Amino acid sequence: MNKGFNTDSLKALLEKIDTDKHFEPKSIIAFGYHLESKSLREISENVKTYNNKKKSDIDFITRY
Repeated sequence: MNKGFNTDSLKALLEKIDTDKHFEPKSIIAFGYHLESKSLREISENVKTYNNKKKSDIDFITRY
């Protein structure tokens, strides 16, 4: 498991989506075996509810 992923990591990802004009992900794919379930829920909920400045829809997908 990647125990290094935390709320600060999520914040950095969301800020990168907003500020980097060349970074426009359509999907975020997480490998479920590599992250704790708490982190997966946190990412999923925040990506779904986050209104990014680019107004792009981003899908969150968990793969096992």
